[in-house]
Amino acid sequence: MPAWNTVDLGSVVNITRMVVWNQAGSASLNTFGLESDVGSLGSYAMDPNSQDSPQPPSVFSFSAVNTRYITMNITSNFGYQDGTMLNEVAFEGGSVSVVPEPASVVLVATGLLGVFGVARRRQRRA
Repeated sequence: MPAWNTVDLGSVVNITRMVVWNQAGSASLNTFGLESDVGSLGSYAMDPNSQDSPQPPSVFSFSAVNTRYITMNITSNFGYQDGTMLNEVAFEGGSVSVVPEPASVVLVATGLLGVFGVARRRQRRA
């Protein structure tokens, strides 16, 4: 019954956990694995009581990862053969991972070299 579902987070973000609001009944999510752009985040199991209604959220923590894509491999539900259902998934974590563009780095380096050059000329004149 493996089902793969990939979520695009829209940009590279730092995440540390996932919150799942499960569906009630035999089609509710039971066990699953998580993958990111950089590798496996682990295998997880829902609370056995999560098939009862109402559904409290379940929180699954993992080591912080900077990623844009998360893939959930659903490995089992609570017995329904035709599919697995869950209500909602949310990801929590830190801030957006910012990587400077090479052009910005070159521009800053050139500006610093110019400032040091002017300072050196002033020292020689004095």
